[in-house]
Amino acid sequence: MSSENSTGSGWQNSLTWAQENIDAAGGINGKNIEFVYADLGKEDAKAAAQRLLDDPSIVAVIGPDSSSIMFNIAPDFIKKKKVLISPAATSADIFRAFAGKKFIWRTVESDIAQMRSLLLTASQKNFHTAALIVSDDSYGATFFDWFGFFTTELSIKPTGIVRYDQSKTSCEDSMVEALLGNPEVLFAAPSDFNTAICMIKYMKKLRGNTKLLFTDGGVINSIPATLGADAENIEGIGLTFDPLSGFGYAYIKKFGIDPFSDYAYAANLYDAVLLIAYGLQRSDGKGGEDLADAMIKVVSGRGEKTIWDADGVRETLTLLQKGEEPDITGATGPLDFDSQKQTDVTSSTYCLWKIIGHQYICQEFIYSGYNKAGTISSDLSIFNTIASQGKKQDLSSTGTVFNPPAKTGLWAIILSTSTDWDNYRHQADALAVYSRLKKNGLTDDKIILMINDDLANNQLNPKPGEIYNSVGGPNLYQNVEVDYNPINLAPQDLYDILSGKSSDYLSKVLKSKESDNILFFIVGHGEANGADFNQSILDPQDFTETLNTMYDNKMYRRMFIEVETCFGGIMGENLNAPGVILFAGANPWENSLADNYSHELDAWLTDKFAYSMVTMMESKPDMSLNELYEKLYLQVNGSHVSVFNNQAFGDLKAINLREFITP
Repeated sequence: MSSENSTGSGWQNSLTWAQENIDAAGGINGKNIEFVYADLGKEDAKAAAQRLLDDPSIVAVIGPDSSSIMFNIAPDFIKKKKVLISPAATSADIFRAFAGKKFIWRTVESDIAQMRSLLLTASQKNFHTAALIVSDDSYGATFFDWFGFFTTELSIKPTGIVRYDQSKTSCEDSMVEALLGNPEVLFAAPSDFNTAICMIKYMKKLRGNTKLLFTDGGVINSIPATLGADAENIEGIGLTFDPLSGFGYAYIKKFGIDPFSDYAYAANLYDAVLLIAYGLQRSDGKGGEDLADAMIKVVSGRGEKTIWDADGVRETLTLLQKGEEPDITGATGPLDFDSQKQTDVTSSTYCLWKIIGHQYICQEFIYSGYNKAGTISSDLSIFNTIASQGKKQDLSSTGTVFNPPAKTGLWAIILSTSTDWDNYRHQADALAVYSRLKKNGLTDDKIILMINDDLANNQLNPKPGEIYNSVGGPNLYQNVEVDYNPINLAPQDLYDILSGKSSDYLSKVLKSKESDNILFFIVGHGEANGADFNQSILDPQDFTETLNTMYDNKMYRRMFIEVETCFGGIMGENLNAPGVILFAGANPWENSLADNYSHELDAWLTDKFAYSMVTMMESKPDMSLNELYEKLYLQVNGSHVSVFNNQAFGDLKAINLREFITP
């Protein structure tokens, strides 16, 4: 933890209080708990983690409160088989990367739950339009990733999504951009004090009609003191204790301060200590794998219910010593973890706060376990939320009759638009599609492969000459023939390749004919106005016009386009060419999420939509495109798989996937 935490010293209060209650109950088999501190405000996080890992007397580590630090040190704890439990690291990437790795735990839900709670609050207040401004870092990433998904589920129209540049001294340009669509509510997720102050001052100066609602990034004790009257009535949401547990009242009685004002994660930290203590009681004081397995058993108990206070701690330790399996409740509420992979709790309590009289006052408690948007089982982490049936497209209508000639051939265009190791997953996705087509018998003369090709021999690659889209999967970099590096192309070059217009530097172009099917796979980054392409944008209208030209020139029989980018649906909104269908992993306001994290490569190996699509290509090639949509819609979490131009394509129930993946 850090002594420089901006929300107070409550973390020390929670630690000592939990320690007192455990020791008063007789400790762990007669032994008291002892804390060894690493102050990340004064010590490098990686060095501190290594020091604690190397100390055999330390059986578990609590912290850090930073998601980026948690992500960086978690692989070391997994390798060393030592439990790491954070009460405050809320990035969704923690669960996405480390779920099921039994040494990594959190007593806090990810900020997916906070984003959902904010939007549910807006919906209940009858706001119909919303915008989001977030920091461009690990804190802002989860809000950025899930805003579009939940606005879709709650039928709130998004008007803008802005990531602000923390290096700039003023937030005003970003605020202007976020407010361009005149939203009824603007959600703000600042990651530092100065930006939060700037946002408040700008909205006060603007005197507009847009409501400003902060995430817990606005819970900084020095804000009311700094702004005085200008801070009054500022509102937002933040994590807090379960009001039904009695923790808040007991905390005030013991320490003379509301835990929400003292340290927002006070209850979560208290519960982290209890969970380790209960695990140690069950493991007979042993750390490592014994402790991790014991903690899984502890949170799975459904016997006698016990609570968090001194008497409850004593009762729980006694029951565990007898070999029983109590159903434990902490200061944050029931300590129910993901039933399949543990790591995360399945519910939290949030506070809808307002600054009144220079203090953060909780106006309303919001229990995330009762609030639903999307489809999620109550025993799973919120990260597993998928799109609801009510938002699924009805593709039963065939629209315009399109009767192409019999298929005689297949062409494929595979485009990965990104570069560098950080974007490993994009080229891996492209190569996974390429590899599947080659295995199905499509030859390189009928495939146009466009990738940067900077991964296999990258200096960061611990496996030179190899590329993977899953941990333990096959090497995808075998007999690969790259036709173009997108960094050397402009959008018009791509359109010329599609249109069959060769030139001195475009030697390989599409030479398909009226009886050929085409598979076009696009993967990379995306913006609200199109897919990224070599520091430019693939404009959706230009894209549509190119496809119409291809139709006029009789260059395809049917074309299946797969778009794996954030906001990918924007590429299909204006699509109208006969015989063309576009599947996007995300709608025009959503992010598309990475998947399959490799600790060894320190990279995300794939994207969820692309990986699911390739899996279907391999396992169920004879399914109809309608069934493919149904499967993908339910498999891809965090976005709404969307289909475009089906009305001009034909009956999706009568057209199968194999048509586009085998010659």
